[in-house]
Amino acid sequence: MTAARKIATPVTLARELAIEWQLIDPDTPPAPTPIQRALDILRPHLAWDHRYRETP
Repeated sequence: MTAARKIATPVTLARELAIEWQLIDPDTPPAPTPIQRALDILRPHLAWDHRYRETP
């Protein structure tokens, strides 16, 4: 009987390699993506558009 293997996405694979090669600290959460940072900056200016409002 074979054990179920976890399929690694390119992002998780890159993170696992970076941890293994001691390039990053495994306890540190990943930084936000450039798109997420842009939305964080622009969200107050886009509040009039319902698509960009934060949901409570």
